[in-house]
Amino acid sequence: MAKGTWSEKDKPKIPGFYTRMQIVAEESANSIQGVLAMPVKSNWGPAKTVTSITQERHLKNTFGDSMEFTAYKLGRLAILAKPKELLLYRLIDSSAKAGELVLKNIESNGAIKLATIYPSSRKFNITVRTNLVDSTAKDIILYENTTQLVEVRALKGTIEEIVNKINKSSLSDYILASKNESTTGILVDVANTPLEGGNDGTSNITNTEYLEAMKAFESYSIDGFALDGVTDVNLHESIKTWVNQCNKEGLDILAFVASESGSLSQSNAKSKEYNNYLIHNVYLQSATYEGVTYTPAEVAVYVAALALGKNLKESVCNEITIFDSVVPRLSRSEIESALEAGTIVFDVIDNEVVIVDDVNTYKNYKNEKEEALGNIRAIRFISTVNKQTSGAGKDYIGKTTNDETGHTVVLCGLKTFFETYQKLGIISKFNVEIDTELQKEAQSDEFFWKWDAEYINVIKKIFSTGNLK
Repeated sequence: MAKGTWSEKDKPKIPGFYTRMQIVAEESANSIQGVLAMPVKSNWGPAKTVTSITQERHLKNTFGDSMEFTAYKLGRLAILAKPKELLLYRLIDSSAKAGELVLKNIESNGAIKLATIYPSSRKFNITVRTNLVDSTAKDIILYENTTQLVEVRALKGTIEEIVNKINKSSLSDYILASKNESTTGILVDVANTPLEGGNDGTSNITNTEYLEAMKAFESYSIDGFALDGVTDVNLHESIKTWVNQCNKEGLDILAFVASESGSLSQSNAKSKEYNNYLIHNVYLQSATYEGVTYTPAEVAVYVAALALGKNLKESVCNEITIFDSVVPRLSRSEIESALEAGTIVFDVIDNEVVIVDDVNTYKNYKNEKEEALGNIRAIRFISTVNKQTSGAGKDYIGKTTNDETGHTVVLCGLKTFFETYQKLGIISKFNVEIDTELQKEAQSDEFFWKWDAEYINVIKKIFSTGNLK
């Protein structure tokens, strides 16, 4: 029987069994994998919905570029670490409201209502003036403070026609127009008249809003999660519960947090309390980049994105970061205590700030074989295996007979997946086989299989012996 791989554009003509899993596995190992999810606060952008961001320009266009809000400040920090994708969810409270302005006609009746497309506190203002060439037409200019954003010229016709033209113009990137019923006539000129009543809805964000964001992220294939600089202990506990529950439901999410603890010993104690391979606890007091000082919880966003941005053959152990400085500078014994506890810490080597090791908080191993589970790289590999093999199930479920022949077909496909990772040097020996104990009690439509593999770690310690003769 012929075998091999296939793609949509290259389907073999000889009868046989072909699989796409080998290609998928190789792409997964060599390409950037991680999708990072983060709830954020902003004075612009879609609210209470998940938005995909891949570039800084897109981030600016979608959520603005104010460093006073976490959408841009920390979204940019995450993008600098180059994850595959950044999923943001804008949080708002009940005070969120769009800014509004009513343009009047020459009879002083309200003619057109302008409203920002998102709840916002941005300082927009509008100028309406008679067109210099056509005295029957109007120009509308949108400013933010004193900066001109958009100018639409020579609007004319009925009020309804002008409304339609506004909503089809570049003004619609910022505002929407609606016509007041039964109003006609000519718009009166105004100069730098502000849109009023807008509120960005960030003053009373509670844990409830964060929990709503986490629930929304469950519908997406995310690999990691970080908060936007929040250190609330109760929220951190909710995250731990959430990632554990998602794990049970087949969604592996690596969470990155940092507490307000001022000392390393307190942070280490928290790491030991977590003792969870899905939870990563970052310790520092502050770090700076391009003159901006970031808190521990903000730096955790960068660490999350950096870890997820690596392919499966790479690690963030000894990884150089973007930061110019870090406080405090830890001693060797302090670094050792952090790694033993499962706390991510930093060192300064040749004037560069580096992540010491890619540890998670799982350190209370049941046996020596579990030691690999204490590293981000190993957990990401396991998560990828879970994701890819589950995805491959669609090729067999409802299509393959549940007998010896069907079992062989499934196992052959799964073995091809592991053979690829073996060739790439991520694992060495492996076994893929029927779980005979569970299969004994299986229902007529159930098939149980299991795998184990010898994981190949990266070199983290190099020891030398020198002899001078």
